[in-house]
Amino acid sequence: MLSLIMAAQLLAAVVLCSALVAHSNGGETAPDARHQPPDAGAEITAAQGTPQHDAAGSGDSDRYSADPAARLDRVRSEAESLLGEGRHEPALRLIDDEQRRRTAPSDQLEALRNRILDDQRFRALWRKAETAFAQQQVRRAMILLRQAADMHQRAGSDVEHRVIAGQLAVYEAEQRYRHGRTAEARADLVDARWHYKAAVDATGHRAAAEALERMDRAEQRQALLEQGREAIDRGDHAVAIEHLRKAIVMGAGVEVSPLLAEAKLSLMLALARQHSDADDLGTAVNAYKKVLRMHPANDEAIDALVALRRRHEYTRHLERGDALMAAERYVEAKTHYRRARAVMATDQIKHRLEDAEFDSLVTEVRRRLASSDLSGARALLQTALNTPAASRRAGKIRELTKRIGSLGR
Repeated sequence: MLSLIMAAQLLAAVVLCSALVAHSNGGETAPDARHQPPDAGAEITAAQGTPQHDAAGSGDSDRYSADPAARLDRVRSEAESLLGEGRHEPALRLIDDEQRRRTAPSDQLEALRNRILDDQRFRALWRKAETAFAQQQVRRAMILLRQAADMHQRAGSDVEHRVIAGQLAVYEAEQRYRHGRTAEARADLVDARWHYKAAVDATGHRAAAEALERMDRAEQRQALLEQGREAIDRGDHAVAIEHLRKAIVMGAGVEVSPLLAEAKLSLMLALARQHSDADDLGTAVNAYKKVLRMHPANDEAIDALVALRRRHEYTRHLERGDALMAAERYVEAKTHYRRARAVMATDQIKHRLEDAEFDSLVTEVRRRLASSDLSGARALLQTALNTPAASRRAGKIRELTKRIGSLGR
């Protein structure tokens, strides 16, 4: 019985001690930490993945966490900051954590969450467009970038609209350039030029600008080739050569070579003919020889050289005969004239021989008169009168006839 009483007294003492301890703690029992929710700062820290402590201290954090409006503003501000940094996933986790702990989801946070998702999709489309463009899938890049532009309007992204428009212009200019290349390949130069010019006007597309310059040079080359042909046809060979050389400078290829060779040949032949017509035989011979060095089988040059050699031989004998005639060496003169006639039987050499024969008779008549051989003089003068040259030498005939008559009296 005594033991039971002592046990009861001990139990009462324990209860009393417990009550005194509770009273010293303000009458509150410390809650189990497992049932206490983390403060808003801890949630944001978890969403960002880095430890963070509220600068206000643990007491302020408790009061802050207990204020839903303040916590909402803080979560929204942190999420906006993460969105600005392009950290979509931490921002979404932060919002989702806050929405789960609220009794009713926040429409503001839901709208912000949709903005983040739209911005995330916008940036994903932008990256896909850049990847497609880098892989030269220009059409796909343009489609993706247009989708991104539509998403940008809904997302309210901080990427300025002019940046999207500028990038889209780059893609469209590249597409125009590719259309231009296709048109140029099928020889539709008008369409090709239109596409190239559109690309240049849009962004100053370098390759398109170079293509336009190339087309301009090609048109200039073609115009110069046509002018060269026309000059050849009208015989203006020097002008033709000038146009064709300009075409070569502009990048003309093998197509100009035959025309230039034709123009050069025609010019050399024309110059050789001019020298030949001017009786500049030495220069003409050299000109024709130059033609044959470049065109060994040219018939005109071959025939002209043969003719020039004959003319040269003819002229040599003719001039030698004229010199002998001036020295009254008529027999030798007639020898050279006959040699000239053997090369070319011309009226000129015929008259020279007739004159040489007449002059040799006249000289003999004068010699006979000087020796008072009137009968011999009369006979020779009659012979001279019967020569073809007598009609051209009537003055000499009258002179000699008068002299013979005076001596006969």
